[in-house]
Amino acid sequence: MDIIETRKHWYAYIYDQELTETDDIDFLLDIIGKEPKNILEACCRTGRILVPIAKAGHKVTGFEIDEYVVARISKKVIGMDNVKYFQLDALVNNWGYNYDVVVLAGNVMMNIETDGDYEYAQKIFIKRASDALKSGGHIYLDFDLHNSPENIFGEPIIEERVVFEGYDDKGIYGKYIICKGGSYDIATQMAYGKRKIELLLQNGEKDVYEYNSNKRIPKLIEVKEWLKANNFEIEQEYGNRDKEPISTKTHRATIYAKNMNYKVRDVFRLTF
Repeated sequence: MDIIETRKHWYAYIYDQELTETDDIDFLLDIIGKEPKNILEACCRTGRILVPIAKAGHKVTGFEIDEYVVARISKKVIGMDNVKYFQLDALVNNWGYNYDVVVLAGNVMMNIETDGDYEYAQKIFIKRASDALKSGGHIYLDFDLHNSPENIFGEPIIEERVVFEGYDDKGIYGKYIICKGGSYDIATQMAYGKRKIELLLQNGEKDVYEYNSNKRIPKLIEVKEWLKANNFEIEQEYGNRDKEPISTKTHRATIYAKNMNYKVRDVFRLTF
C-alpha cells in the first residue's frame, strides 16, 4: 500500500469510528415515515445514516466519491438485501431514477468537493436530486444554518485543532487536524481553510499531508430558490430536532419538499 492509500485507509477507518451521532437519523426517519420507501442517499460516506434507514425497513441506495470511505459499509450490511452502495462522482454522473426520497443530510450541501464553481455545484445537487425522484417524490435536506457566517468563519483560527485521532486496523496512528488561519468572503460566501493529516508510520517515519478545505456556506433563501426552480414544494421545515420553526435562534435547516414535476418515464415504467 503506497502512502496515498495509507492516508485514505486511515482516514476512512478513523472517520467511521468517530462519527456516531444518531439524533439526526431518528429525526430523518420520523419525517419520512414508516411506510417502506425507495430511498437514495447522496454522499453517504461510511453508511452512518444509510444503514439505519435500511434497518428501519426501507430500500436504500447510497453513493460516495471516496472508494475507501464507502467500502466501510460492506461489513455493516451483511445479510441485508435492501441495501446498495457504490462509488460515484455526484457532480459528473446521474444519480439514477424513480426514487421516493433523495436524502441530502449531514451538511452535504456545505461540504461539496469541487475544483469549479461552488455555487453551481450546490445548484447541481438540487437538480440531480430532482432528476432522481419519481413524480411526487421528496427531497430531504438537512444542514447547519449560519445566520452570520462572517462571525464564525471570518476570524482566523489561532491554534490547530485535532478533530479526531487514533490507530487504524493496520496499526497506523494519525491525527486529522484543522489548521491555523482561514478566512471568509462575504461576497462569494466562501470559507477558506486548510486541513491536515499527520501519520506515524510503522517504520517510524512521519507523513504530513496538508490540503485546502474550502466550503461555500449556503443561505436559506437561496436554497429555497433552488428548490423552487426545480419545481419542489416545501411541505415541512424545521430549525432544530424539536421541530421548532427556523429562526435567528435556531441553527439548523431541515426541509422536506415534494417534487411536483410530471415525469413521463414514471408512466412508461408503470405501463410497460
